[in-house]
Amino acid sequence: NNPASPSPVVDAERNVYVFFGDFGLVSYAANGAERWRVPLGPFNNVYGMGASPIIARTQGRDIVILACDQQQDSFLIAVDAGTGAVRWRVARPEAKSGHSTPILYAPADGPLQVLTVGSFLLTSYDVATGDRLWWVGGLPFEMK
Repeated sequence: NNPASPSPVVDAERNVYVFFGDFGLVSYAANGAERWRVPLGPFNNVYGMGASPIIARTQGRDIVILACDQQQDSFLIAVDAGTGAVRWRVARPEAKSGHSTPILYAPADGPLQVLTVGSFLLTSYDVATGDRLWWVGGLPFEMK
């Protein structure tokens, strides 16, 4: 993967959120002006970073969620879509390599969840807090 492998995501106001590997997570307004940036690298991933950011709404605000899986110190991060302030960041020590974009899951009875795969696991996190809710094994070591 090159620094532009992850796909951008756009919100309802046409703000754009993009992840450029070692550079970090950046937001642009519809007119192209930079709104904010969150430096995140450098990363230790033999194939480069590949997961794309997603947008979720929680507690009346949009957040941008990104999985940063690498050989050490993998994490899932959520930042405020309006300001770029980190809302939560959780370690994912079980994830050693990965390139999959998380998805949202809204169960009938429970909080909105972000699901993401890692090395051998599918894991669910509470979108509002980043708390790990459940996980299941049986997946391959490296998901794409």
